[in-house]
Amino acid sequence: MRLFCLAIIGLAASLTDISTALCQNSPTDSTGLEDLDLVGVGPLWAKGYDGNGLALAVLDSPVDPSAVPIAGKVVLQACFGVEIKDGGVTSICPDGKDRGDGEVTGHAAATCDWQGCTHGTSVAVVAAGNDTPALRVKGVAKGAQIVAAQVFSVTNECQAWGACVKPTDRALISFQTTLIRALEWVHAAVLEQRSTQVGPEIVAVIIGSGGSGQYSTSCNEANPFLTKQVQSLLAEDVAIFAPTGNDGYSDQVSSPACISGVIPIAALDKSGKLADFSNRNPLLVRLAAPGVGVHTVSDGRGILMSGTTLATPLAAGSYVILKQAFPDLSRVEIAQALERGGNRVSDGIAEYTALSLSGAFAYLEHKKSKHDIVGAH
Repeated sequence: MRLFCLAIIGLAASLTDISTALCQNSPTDSTGLEDLDLVGVGPLWAKGYDGNGLALAVLDSPVDPSAVPIAGKVVLQACFGVEIKDGGVTSICPDGKDRGDGEVTGHAAATCDWQGCTHGTSVAVVAAGNDTPALRVKGVAKGAQIVAAQVFSVTNECQAWGACVKPTDRALISFQTTLIRALEWVHAAVLEQRSTQVGPEIVAVIIGSGGSGQYSTSCNEANPFLTKQVQSLLAEDVAIFAPTGNDGYSDQVSSPACISGVIPIAALDKSGKLADFSNRNPLLVRLAAPGVGVHTVSDGRGILMSGTTLATPLAAGSYVILKQAFPDLSRVEIAQALERGGNRVSDGIAEYTALSLSGAFAYLEHKKSKHDIVGAH
């Protein structure tokens, strides 16, 4: 999966003005960041909804709990990797062993020095980072906590987009077996929290990187063990979000975005149109979120990044806020609001919904006024 990095804050020219907004907010609703304004989170923050009391899980490369925007927010952390000695694959977990004891004592994968190692932190910041003016970042669900599971290993192969000039240029790779183990760990954490009532409730999962394969229909049969674990979490009413991929396909998406029940997220460009690089498929994908020039951090610097993996945490964070506002609604009802609350955008082949948190909230408020749902708290 390709990842796009546009500019480092302070070193690049100012961003082009957004010509087409996905939802119309008054100046007082502005968050100060273009991608968040496109989502329309300002009015929800003003109402006191920012994800407080809830948590989302990030399954990706290591999430650094000491990163300024998420310092003190990582409440559980684990590491899962693969060792294939003859195949040139090495786990980046401490001592090469899985860690899932919940201790937050620095990186769960402390030896990750390769390109791509900061991606998990970047995703977590977009979803739930604190307001950090010095870096020009804030997460959409800025009051939520984070559960982090590292799911990558390192290979002897070089990065696909460059020469292997130094050891740190080796490529990270994620295996389905590690993703399954991470989902099992999250599932156990969900049940433990509900049993003990200790810590924030985990209501959503972000799978931060697309997997292998390209699918135009459900891929359940091609991924039976992963599908089983996904369904176990869905049965606990935990929403799962995954990027569609960055290959520019108009009729295919990557796994696990193709698994039934997973919410696949395509990317929009800054004009509100579907980004050229974004995979999509009208049979599988309904929702698209801003995925170009998203504010986040990498190696301690404020940075703009693009890709469906950056659009996905915007959607997941929006879900968390709606879950806070309407705690008695199911994941299906909230997902339906996200899919119906925004403007429709077309790629000339099919139409998709542009993520609008304020629009989804208004949709649910309207249903409440008709007594179709339980009211917001």
